[in-house]
Amino acid sequence: MCTYTFIKFVDDFSYMSENKKLPWFVVERWLDMSLDEKIELSKVRIRQFYEYMGGRVYISDSGGKDSLVLRELVREIYPDVVVVHSIALTDPDTIKYLGGVPNMKFISPKDNLRDIIDRYGYPVVSKEVSKNISRYRVAREKGKVDVMNQRMYGIKKDGSKGVVGVIPKKWRYLVDAPFKISDRCCDLLKKKPFEQFERKTGLRPFLGILSTESTMRSIKFMENGCTILKKGKERSMPISFWYEDDVWAFIRGRGLEYSPIYDKGENRTGCYGCMFGCQYEQKPNRFQRMWERHPKIYEYYMDELGFAEVLGFMGVEYKPYVEVDRFPFFKKK
Repeated sequence: MCTYTFIKFVDDFSYMSENKKLPWFVVERWLDMSLDEKIELSKVRIRQFYEYMGGRVYISDSGGKDSLVLRELVREIYPDVVVVHSIALTDPDTIKYLGGVPNMKFISPKDNLRDIIDRYGYPVVSKEVSKNISRYRVAREKGKVDVMNQRMYGIKKDGSKGVVGVIPKKWRYLVDAPFKISDRCCDLLKKKPFEQFERKTGLRPFLGILSTESTMRSIKFMENGCTILKKGKERSMPISFWYEDDVWAFIRGRGLEYSPIYDKGENRTGCYGCMFGCQYEQKPNRFQRMWERHPKIYEYYMDELGFAEVLGFMGVEYKPYVEVDRFPFFKKK
């Protein structure tokens, strides 16, 4: 069955909007497509969403490689679609890179990292772990033992056990950490600015999200496909079925300019200085690279924002890292 016939047979736009869980054979077929086939299917999704929204769309751009592919595909069909980026802890090199993108609009969150940390706490380990630690602490303050037991041990009110919302054993010591912990950072610095932009303009986004990046994204993709048409929450993820290798093959095959941070040791363009996942990185980790690339920003994070205390408590290396092979002038004579 040719690609076009396959698309029309199993993935008509109306099917995508009926809130049906996608059959696994459909998802598997999409993932196994060649790059050219994926480009074709992505363009079908882009046209469908653009027409459904009557052109009231925008491209949400993080400055990363996935957003670059999305931007190229959308603008090959609709060159005038506005690109929007929220300047929330964006790497300075990525901001400079995005400044050269035509019809680019920068938006800013009303909240700042210092205020979020003071009010809610630090983002540590992962969004899920931070959220569950925060909820455990709130329950402890209010004396809600049942909630504490559920967060700590997975014991529900009826005595049954579950794993959802439970703090992993490895991180339970953080409930007694001498600093606040919260997952509110992402919502306030990333999601909220775009929600405000959408309410103000009535535009709905194209998002450069890959379902292959995490289990949660894969589950969401099985539930929603490439398109969500809930009133007021419409959005399109037309490259959801791409792999990271597809993304780089597209970029290199077309000789596209991407954010320079990928050539400087970074593998993502998320919030600069976010602590989610830093505990798994090898030396030099993101904060040690920050010291090399932007020493003043590094000092601000460590000293002014208190990241040194948090990372030290977690046993994560953060002090400047010097390796003889990386810095020849340190070699012994």
